[in-house]
Amino acid sequence: MYLTLDIAMRPIEGALVRALSLVERRGYPVRRVTSSTGDVLKLELEVELGTRSAEHLVRKLEGLEDVCKVDVVRNVGGRA
Repeated sequence: MYLTLDIAMRPIEGALVRALSLVERRGYPVRRVTSSTGDVLKLELEVELGTRSAEHLVRKLEGLEDVCKVDVVRNVGGRA
């Protein structure tokens, strides 16, 4: 069960590391990461859900000060 998220972040020092660290600490193995920068750091993140809730991860990411928006793009074989 995999989840793909589009995350918009402020492009400030450490923002990417904080987001990826939160995902890993919460027990969501990262399968793929792509990013692009400009006025906003755009991150596409694919994680393995396991038995965890996608909503829980989205809420935690939205709680980061640097994160502007989190969208669920694709939820393959899992629950939202």
